[in-house]
Amino acid sequence: MQDSLIKIRPHHLLCIHFFEGKGYSQDFIDNMTDIKSFLEETNPYVKIVNNADDICSMCPKRDGNNCMNIEDIEGHDKRVWNKVREDLAKLAEKNKENVGAIKDTECPVGKEEYNNSYDFVCVRWNTISNVIKNNIIDSKLVKDVCIKCRWSDICFNKS
Repeated sequence: MQDSLIKIRPHHLLCIHFFEGKGYSQDFIDNMTDIKSFLEETNPYVKIVNNADDICSMCPKRDGNNCMNIEDIEGHDKRVWNKVREDLAKLAEKNKENVGAIKDTECPVGKEEYNNSYDFVCVRWNTISNVIKNNIIDSKLVKDVCIKCRWSDICFNKS
């Protein structure tokens, strides 16, 4: 994990809020615990990606840069992204230091225009965390977004 940038898929942006030490393997659990702590303690830039992210790095279902369950994962990503993209676009217009789009792999952002595709969007953790809370958790949309997730009971019980 880099000191100032972490890569996360859209659905993991929501999963982190409900993580309670359960997962596919102990390596996965330890990695998710470390990433959650890193995000909360340092407020790094998060690069939102459409392939395997830093959380996936220890997942036994990872196949190179993809997931063995890619169809399910893409569905999870799209449901989360559809709930946050408009607010991220508005934030990008107001505050180019915290939200934006990039054409290469580096952050911080602010030089390129925000686009509606989640790949290459870069945002501070606290910013995207608040958008997730406002648009999904506080709006009581967790069940709609997480409907097909194998871990959804954890989220449903906490939301």
